[in-house]
Amino acid sequence: MTYEHSADPFTSKSQPPSAVEAGFTESAEMDAYYQHLISGQTAGQILMARLAAEELEVMATQLNATQTELDVVTEKSTFDHLTGLRNRAYAEQKLGDAVQRARRPRPHDAPRGDTVAFIDADHFKLINDTHGHAAGDEVLKRIAGALKATTNRHGEVAARLSGDEFFALFSNTTPDDAATLLTLVNESLQSDSTLPISLSIGIAPVEATSVAEVLKAADDALYSAKEAGRAQVHIADAVDG
Repeated sequence: MTYEHSADPFTSKSQPPSAVEAGFTESAEMDAYYQHLISGQTAGQILMARLAAEELEVMATQLNATQTELDVVTEKSTFDHLTGLRNRAYAEQKLGDAVQRARRPRPHDAPRGDTVAFIDADHFKLINDTHGHAAGDEVLKRIAGALKATTNRHGEVAARLSGDEFFALFSNTTPDDAATLLTLVNESLQSDSTLPISLSIGIAPVEATSVAEVLKAADDALYSAKEAGRAQVHIADAVDG
C-alpha cells in the first residue's frame, strides 16, 4: 500500500496527518502507516547528516589550504631576499630559544652550550663606492654562502641583520671552537681572487641571562675586533647578568 500526504517530510515544516486523520482503522494498516512515516524521517535525517558532513569536509579542506598558504608566506618572511639567509627577526627568535635552553638545569656531562657571533664586513662601503653596488651584492652573497656552510648543524642559524652585518648561532659549540670556525671563514674570504673581503667578528657564549645581554656581549666583542685593526675575531670575556 502507498501512503501520501501533501507535505514533504524532508522539506516541509507541516506535520503529516495522524493514522486516524488518514482514515486508517485497522491496526495492521496503522502500523504500516507509522512505519512509513518513521522510515521517511530517518532517511531525511541521514540525508541532512550527509550534507552537513560534506559541507564540513569542504570547509576543512579550504581551511587546510589557507593554513598552508599562510605557513608558506610566514616561512618566506623569515628570509633575507638578497642572500637567502634568515633575517634579524628569525635570528633573535632562535637566540631567545637558545637563552631559554641555557636556563634549564644541565647535567655535568651535558653537551656544550651555544655560542653567538656578530659579524661585519670590513670597509664594505668602499667596495660599493669603488666597484658598484652589484659587486657589493656579490660580496654579501659570498659571505652568506660561507656562513651558511659553517652553520650546517641542527639548531644552527646564519642570518643577515642589515647591510653588511651578519649573525651566526652555533649549537653545542664553545666560543673558542666558534672562533676557530669563523677564522677559517675569514681567511677564505680574504684569499678570494675575485674581490677579497675581511670580516670583524665578535663572539659571546649564550648564557642564562637575556637576549639583549647576550647580543650586547657579542657586539662589544665585535667593537673590540674593529678597534684592534679589523679582520679578526674577538671573544667576550663574559655575559653580564
